[in-house]
Amino acid sequence: FKVRHEYPNFESLSADEQQRIATLAKANNHKWIRALSLNHDSQQWQLKAPDFKTVYPAGNGKKPLYRLLDIVQAEPSQIVYLFEGEQKADYAASIELLATTCGGSNDIAATDLEPLTGRVIVIWAAHDTAGIKARNELIEALHAINCKVSYIDVAALGLPEKGDIIDWAELRGQDGLDTTKADIEALPLVHCEPPQCQVLSGSSDGASSAQ
Repeated sequence: FKVRHEYPNFESLSADEQQRIATLAKANNHKWIRALSLNHDSQQWQLKAPDFKTVYPAGNGKKPLYRLLDIVQAEPSQIVYLFEGEQKADYAASIELLATTCGGSNDIAATDLEPLTGRVIVIWAAHDTAGIKARNELIEALHAINCKVSYIDVAALGLPEKGDIIDWAELRGQDGLDTTKADIEALPLVHCEPPQCQVLSGSSDGASSAQ
């Protein structure tokens, strides 16, 4: 499991309290996110990831992709949408997309990507510097296992800094629009072929970022 706690009143707290929370939350600032797992030897819950060599031997020490069962049960031709964070993948799955995540932007190397071998992947990266870095790392790793990779041109969506699929859906909701699977599938994509990327559709900003 992942335990996630947000401090909705973070900005209204004193500077000292903000610093205390930010230190506890580490890189997540006002969000406290930790792994929670069952220790199979002691049968006790622990605030850390399990020993993946024991509980997921197929990964050779790496953790499984989130929502792995959905992926292995899907048709090989079905597009897999890859997000940053379980919350985004769950939202995408709720509108009938085949969705997964490695977790945070620093979890890619620790995740077993082999179940995605040869599949068609669309990456929705967070709209920030860390998101772009993680997206580029994912593209390289996915090309290494013969995936066909594209990414959503988030720069063309008018999102705020760190904006994601949930923020995009909320912005649409403010205009009275529901968000469906078809809406996501219609978004502009940048198609990636090693060693460079080409814009299939979308804005000129997408072309610049692809180059």
